[in-house]
Amino acid sequence: MSVSTAVHQAERYSIVLIPAGEKGPNTKDWQHSRATPEEYDHHIRRGGNAGFLLGKRGGIVDLEIDGPEGEESLRKLFGGEPPEAPSWRSKRGRHRLYLYDDRFASLGAKFTHDDYPDLEFRIGGGDKGAQSVCPPSKVDGVTREWIDECEPAALPDAVIEKIVELGKSRPRPVVHDSPFGNAQQDKLAKLLQWADRFGVPLSEQQTTNDKGTIVIPFDGCPLRGHDDGGSTVFINDDGSHVFHCHHTKCQGKTFADVEAKYGPFYPPKIIVGPDLFRVAAEAINALRRADVYNRGGVLVELMSEAPMPKLCQADNGAPRLRPVPPPSLMLLLSEHARWQAKIQTQNGVKIKRVDPPSKIVNAIVASSHLPGIPTICGVVSCPVLRADGSIASKPGYDKLTGLSLDIDGDWPPVPMSVDEAVERLADIFCDFPFADPAHKSACIAGPVTMAARYAFAGPAPAIAIDGNAPRLGKGLATDAFTMIAEGRKASRMSFSEDDAEMRKCITSCALAGSSYVLFDNVKGKFGGKSLEGAMTAGRWSDRLLGGNQMIDLPFNPVWLMTSNNCSISPDMVGRLLMCKLHTADENPGARSNFRHPDLLAYIKQHRRQLAMAALSIPYQYMRAGRPKQAINAWGGFDGWNDLVRASLVWAGLPDPDTRTQVAEESDEESSTLRQLIDAWPKGLWSVANIIKAIHPGNYSDSDPYPALREIIAELPGNDKARALGQILRDSRGRVLNGKRFVREGGKNGRKWAVETI
Repeated sequence: MSVSTAVHQAERYSIVLIPAGEKGPNTKDWQHSRATPEEYDHHIRRGGNAGFLLGKRGGIVDLEIDGPEGEESLRKLFGGEPPEAPSWRSKRGRHRLYLYDDRFASLGAKFTHDDYPDLEFRIGGGDKGAQSVCPPSKVDGVTREWIDECEPAALPDAVIEKIVELGKSRPRPVVHDSPFGNAQQDKLAKLLQWADRFGVPLSEQQTTNDKGTIVIPFDGCPLRGHDDGGSTVFINDDGSHVFHCHHTKCQGKTFADVEAKYGPFYPPKIIVGPDLFRVAAEAINALRRADVYNRGGVLVELMSEAPMPKLCQADNGAPRLRPVPPPSLMLLLSEHARWQAKIQTQNGVKIKRVDPPSKIVNAIVASSHLPGIPTICGVVSCPVLRADGSIASKPGYDKLTGLSLDIDGDWPPVPMSVDEAVERLADIFCDFPFADPAHKSACIAGPVTMAARYAFAGPAPAIAIDGNAPRLGKGLATDAFTMIAEGRKASRMSFSEDDAEMRKCITSCALAGSSYVLFDNVKGKFGGKSLEGAMTAGRWSDRLLGGNQMIDLPFNPVWLMTSNNCSISPDMVGRLLMCKLHTADENPGARSNFRHPDLLAYIKQHRRQLAMAALSIPYQYMRAGRPKQAINAWGGFDGWNDLVRASLVWAGLPDPDTRTQVAEESDEESSTLRQLIDAWPKGLWSVANIIKAIHPGNYSDSDPYPALREIIAELPGNDKARALGQILRDSRGRVLNGKRFVREGGKNGRKWAVETI
């Protein structure tokens, strides 16, 4: 948010500052505070949240509409279409702001009414007041976004009188945003958040009995799993809560038993003592309340960049995982546990508050045993397909896949038809000069693979965008992949033929949980031991940089590569899904008349539909029973072959398999070996004799071996004898065109001949 935008918003409304990620202020006198434009801008730049002060102090009221039913209730309230008003989108629905009226003074801060379902009246009446979290705040992974920005409108008298009547006729209470507004409602919100965090089967459906106690049932007993016995949590009006289950075997069980099984609700008390194993175990248990995860035995946290200013043209960086550094772990332990120590004094033993011991911090950082800490497999920024055919679309940590979903806003709830999905994706790449239809299909496989990456086991082949000239759109194609999947351009890294450097790169990406790895503008020969192993192993093991700790974790990103006529190592050929761009233009960068002149802007505008299009093809294929397709096997990539490639062919696209063409164009060693076999003289020859025979000084009239001399001259390096000997040793027994090299003689007398099979 720019300074001018902050000034405008802070001058128009009364702004309340809220901590990052929270829904309510953390000061008791927040109703009497109003942030200055400078304070507001500074707070938002640091990732903090903010709210509009409602009621008489703020001069506005907020009508929150939950979905289509709420929109219908709003039209019913106004007797038709409501007047234009400022509006924004939140997790639950849409908000509309109107001017406050003094007739609302006798009403409560917030209420709902059975006559107007899914419509919440945030009036801010009375002394307690109310506020509404406003853009660009982010809560539970969802960023508030403006829909319409204009001046608040006055409510018609008839509507004001109707709201006053509703507010006085036994309205239903709602959860307050302020932690000081209502202890009972605050406890309800925290219990639901705790249940979602630890996977406790606590229902979101609650009732209020005659005593004003909130009753929340469990979806089955959280202790024994039975569905009878009435397992319930009661929240009293003072904010206290208790657990009760009528089942015989659960008699006497308390909420502490539920916490022991799932995770602590309150920050636990930890007594520091000499038994470090016990203290460390309790500390790890306390960390279950924090947003930390287990990544291959390493404690990691989700890291996001601060939001970019509104008019900044740079993309926000993708969220990523990073090992929790000791200073940050110290803060987390201090926040999520109450640390105490027993101090011996003259008057006896005294309990004293202390900081988390550094020994415990270091032990947790070095430990690979993190019981109770959820395992995380990666971070994604759009809904993804699960292995059972379901779709993960809820923001936050998905327990079924181990993914963190950094998504917000409204997504199409039902995948589209296959024909529409293919049409949308094909349209995105309509301006690219593909060598043939199979290569276009290979390009469409990019976003489809990213959407279905977590629905199949094992790795996926690397998607290589190769061109016969610069400025053909290779980088733009990979940006299109990631703009659909993440809403941002691709992060690039350089390819290195140094295997040690490549291992460091892969280790960093594996630990960060990267959903893709892009090697941009590759020069030289693409391949190498570490990279080729990482592409097919499905796991990665290496030593962490700067220490001796080893990691061993699953790592199956979508590998991407761009190049101009790049050479491919022989072992890499079968690991690539090649997409070739080919043009006869001398200056392809000067092309015009594109259907999508600004492709990335178009994708950004239609991103949600395009992401669902990419997801819909494998989703509909799974729903159809995964009918067998007439495609050959792809060794090492069976899971991808049987889902992504098969679904593309099933959807009517050409088979994207271009391995044969890549092998013919890229296998230089096979080409050299074929030429050597065809040019080799009859009989047994040592390498030394061959080099001597082709030397120009050994013949007078005509060159007896012109082809052989030319082949050997093209071998790499200055020592042609060594290069020739290496090729012969590496290719011994390999059959090409029905022939092969055979060797006779010992180490000091090796001779080679061509044998016909």
